[in-house]
Amino acid sequence: MSALVTNLPPESATWAAENGEALGASRADVLLADIFQAVTGQPHPLRPQPKDRAAVERHESTAARLRAQRARVAAQRPKEAS
Repeated sequence: MSALVTNLPPESATWAAENGEALGASRADVLLADIFQAVTGQPHPLRPQPKDRAAVERHESTAARLRAQRARVAAQRPKEAS
């Protein structure tokens, strides 16, 4: 049964309930909200929010790892001569 729920689309009520996500938010919806935030610097007012704290912590952890990776890549780039 777990495999069946895991492979449901995010728009399904069962998938949303099992993963602590807002119902009706597809991956495209979340990505578009993330693009809006990247361009404007403000979170999209309609961005779906996770219901459980574990999902929030996973997101924050992933975001922190991505920021650290960007900093490492930026530090490895050769400096341009002025």
